[in-house]
Amino acid sequence: MSIDVEWALEQSNQEEFIGERVVTAVADANDVDVTDLDVRLYDIVDPDALERLFRPRADGIPRARGQVVFEMAGCTVVVHSDGDVEVAA
Repeated sequence: MSIDVEWALEQSNQEEFIGERVVTAVADANDVDVTDLDVRLYDIVDPDALERLFRPRADGIPRARGQVVFEMAGCTVVVHSDGDVEVAA
C-alpha cells in the first residue's frame, strides 16, 4: 500500500513539523492511531536533525534538492527537501 500524503498536507497546517507529518503518514499507512505505533520517530532518526536538514538556509534560500529515506513501522519513508513526505507500506 502506498499513500501519497501531498494532498493531506495541502489541507493540514503548513507549519506542521516534518516529523509530525512522517508519524501521521506512517500511522495512516498502518491504519492505526499515531499513539498506537510500536516505534517512535526518534528511535529511527533524529527529528530535530530532519527539520534542520531541510530548513531554508540562514539567508532564506531554500536547500538544494535531496531526500532522506528510512524504514519505520514496516514502511519505507521518503522525505523530500521541499517537505513532501511519501510512505509506502
